[in-house]
Amino acid sequence: MNNLPPMPKMMDLVFLVKRNGGIRIGRFGFSILSFLLHAIAPLLRKDYYNTACVLGIDACLYMAIHMFLQLVLNIDPAMTFDLSYFIGSIIWGFFYNNMYIAHLVKIGYKAVDKNSQSTIQKHHIKCEVTDLTSEEINRQSPI
Repeated sequence: MNNLPPMPKMMDLVFLVKRNGGIRIGRFGFSILSFLLHAIAPLLRKDYYNTACVLGIDACLYMAIHMFLQLVLNIDPAMTFDLSYFIGSIIWGFFYNNMYIAHLVKIGYKAVDKNSQSTIQKHHIKCEVTDLTSEEINRQSPI
């Protein structure tokens, strides 16, 4: 990992590694992939925990919008799915990347270097630097 060029300052990229778990690359900020693909984005990353969170929150959001349209505004709630999908996409676009990195740290991934650690800690997630050597890190495959 030490052979990589320095990351641009405008991107909050972090590199996380876990012994026998591979290297994961994450980024803080708005997730365009999560905004466009919604629940498919965590599935592409094999992030089943956050997939369940997305689907659970979407179900609650759908029920709340459906009840509001039908009971409060007395409108036919035919557009409930479209409206809840759009609102959910905006919500997950803002929160998914942060949740993904927090979940990786929670399951044992550690920052590769001090730059990644400081970026993660800047977003109020406690993280340690890995004890793996650079040779061990370079042998890990990105997942």
